[in-house]
Parts: sequence; structure tokens; C-alpha cells
Amino acid sequence: MHATPEQVCDLVQRDAPGLSLSTVYRTLELLEALGVVTHTHLTHGASTYHAGGHGQHIHLVCHRCEAVAEADTALALDLASAVTDRYGFRADLSHLSLHGLCRACAATEDADR
Repeated sequence: MHATPEQVCDLVQRDAPGLSLSTVYRTLELLEALGVVTHTHLTHGASTYHAGGHGQHIHLVCHRCEAVAEADTALALDLASAVTDRYGFRADLSHLSLHGLCRACAATEDADR
């Protein structure tokens, strides 16, 4: 699951209505320092957090439905290597996100054409 601090706060406030957003941010920072969660930037808004123990992955972000899927970083190794060879830049694949249309939204768009 990927969630912004605001989404985490909304969810937890169902059981603990007094929880503040600042407490959620501080808790997420602590959990990240402990390696329990990690963050990435999927939009221009707040960071998105997810469990830290399931390895690196590419985030596939749908423009239309805003779904977030995961893909193996091995798919990006050739690109990262080419970028390093050409520009001397070492890509951090742990923060890689690709934006486009998920399978369902792409199929809907194709059907509408």
C-alpha cells in the first residue's frame, strides 16, 4: 500500500480521532529512520510512504485513476547503465516512478477511440 501522510492520518483518525497530522509526519519520519517504511515522490504533493521491507521497485502511476502499481527495478537497469555511461550520472532506482496509464485506463482510452 502507498499512502500520503494525510491518507494515513485520515485512516488512523477513524479509531483515534485526536491524532494530529504533525504526529503522523513525525511518526513516519521515525519509522523511515528505522527502515520500517520508505518514501517516494509520486506527485507534486506530499511524499508517499510504503513498507520498507519488500525491496526496491519502480512505481507505475496512472494519470487517470491514480492507481499505483509496482514493477521490478531490473527493468530499468539498462536505462540506468546507459545514463551512467553517457552522462556520468548514477540513478537512484529506489525513487523511480513512471507516469502514464494503467492497463485498465489504457484499454478504456483505446475503446473510446
